[in-house]
Amino acid sequence: MSQKPDLADLVNKFYAASAAGDFELTRSMMTDDFKITESEDLPFGGVYAGKGALEELYAKVMGMMNIAELNHSHMMVGDGCVCCMVNLVPASGGDPISLMELFLFDGDKLAEIRPFYFNTERVKQICGA
Repeated sequence: MSQKPDLADLVNKFYAASAAGDFELTRSMMTDDFKITESEDLPFGGVYAGKGALEELYAKVMGMMNIAELNHSHMMVGDGCVCCMVNLVPASGGDPISLMELFLFDGDKLAEIRPFYFNTERVKQICGA
């Protein structure tokens, strides 16, 4: 009998590794066909694919939005997925940008992330779009 992976723990480790800039570790946690799908109406919208997708997206988003801090909380764990609340704190101050991130897994490897922003107009404003 196989043991199911602790998906909440994997997401926590993924956030910690990405916050530390340890992209070697985040890549090791992904499937080969990993992807991140951002809404097309965002300045950084589109599909980012492959094990370098997170680094590519981070460079683009963090540069455009000048984020000082990223916090996650309120995890919901399902069968092969985790959804959690994320707050991006702009360096310029003001209210955090809130979003939900859906993590989809293939076994113990992260296959996809789908972020859902609550206020895309604010994201566009902060990005100067």
